Amino acid sequence: MVSVSFLIFLIGETLTQLCSSTLALAASTSMVTAIPQETVAAIPNSNIAPNVNTQPNPSDTTLPNSGYPSSTLCALSNDMQHLWNLRKDSVVKVMGIENGNSDKAQEIFCTGFFADHEGHVLTTATITTRAETLWIEYQRLCYMAILVGKDTATNLAVIKLIKKPEQLTPILLSKAQDIPIFSEGHLVMAIGCALGMEPTPTWGMITGQNIVFEDHIFVTTYLRSNINIYGGESGAPVFGSNGDLCGILIASLPELHSSLIIPKRALERIFNDIVHNKGVKYCTAGFSVRARMSAPGKKEFLISAIDEQKIKCLGTEILKVGDIIRMIEKRPIEKEGDIADILFFKHPNEPLSITVLRNEKPLTVTIILSEKKI
Repeated sequence: MVSVSFLIFLIGETLTQLCSSTLALAASTSMVTAIPQETVAAIPNSNIAPNVNTQPNPSDTTLPNSGYPSSTLCALSNDMQHLWNLRKDSVVKVMGIENGNSDKAQEIFCTGFFADHEGHVLTTATITTRAETLWIEYQRLCYMAILVGKDTATNLAVIKLIKKPEQLTPILLSKAQDIPIFSEGHLVMAIGCALGMEPTPTWGMITGQNIVFEDHIFVTTYLRSNINIYGGESGAPVFGSNGDLCGILIASLPELHSSLIIPKRALERIFNDIVHNKGVKYCTAGFSVRARMSAPGKKEFLISAIDEQKIKCLGTEILKVGDIIRMIEKRPIEKEGDIADILFFKHPNEPLSITVLRNEKPLTVTIILSEKKI
C-alpha cells in the first residue's frame, strides 16, 4: 500500500510545478505585450499582434488584418454596382411555350437584350426553335413578340416586340468596331436570367479564345470566360468593366467550368443581316488550306485544294495548290481561325485580296467570294 506521507509528497510536487508554469506563462505574456510595435512589425512572418487602438479611425483607409487599402476594394465594388445599374434595364427575360400538345406544353426561357430603339431583342435561337409563342418579361410586365430571323451557325436570333415599352434602354451595336479587343484577364460581367429569375449579375474574366473546341469548328473566333451558365442564362449580354458590351453568352463548357461568348462585332454582323438584309449569308473563298510548321512555334498555311466551281479569280493571276498564304485583305495569316474570321465578316460576291508566296516570290490575287450553304 502507498503511504499517506508519499501521497502528500506527490501532491505537493504537482502544485509546485503548476505554480511555476503559471508564473512562466504570465512572464512570457508580459514580455510580448511589452515589445514595441515597430519591433513586432519588423519580425518576418510574425503572428504577434501589434499593440493597436481598437477604436475605428474614420480617416484610416486600410482594411483590418490586411495590408491593402480599403479604397481599392471599395472602388471595385462601386464600379460593379455602377455597371449593374447602368446596364440592367437593357436586359430582358425571353419566354415561350414549348412546341407540343396542350397537355404537355410548358414554359421555357432564356435571356436577351434590346439591340435598338425599335424593340428588337437579340437572344439565342434555341428558344425560337422550341417555342411556338414568344414574349418577353421586362420590368415585371409581359410583351408579346414575333420572330424576325435566326442564324443556326451562331445560334443567335432576333425577335421584335409587337408593342414595345414606352421607355427602353437599348445596347446599340452600331459602333462595334470602335471598342477595344477583349483578351485574357479582362474582367467581365454577365447579366442573365438564371433559372428564370429576374436579371442578375455574375462576374468573371476572359480566359481564352476558341475557334475550335473538341471536334466543333466555329464560324468565327469566340471568347471563353470562367462564367458558368445555368438554365436561362444563354443569350445574356456580357460587359467589360468599363461598361462596353463584350458579347453574348451562347454556350456552356461544363468540362472547363466555363462558357463561350460571341464577340460584339460578330453580333453586329448577325443582327444587321437578320434585320436589314433578310437573313444571314456566308461565303467561301473556294479553296482549302492545311497548316505546317515553318519555324519553332510558327505555322504557315498552304492551299491544299481548289474548288473550280466556286473560285472566281479577277485578272490573269490565279491561285494554285501549294501557294503559301501570307496575307488576306492585308491582314497577316498566322494562326488557325484567321481566314475564318476574315470570311465571317465578308458577304457573297464581294472581292477578296489574297497575297501568297509562290516559288519564293510574293503574288497578289483577287477573287470573288461565292455563297456558302450552312
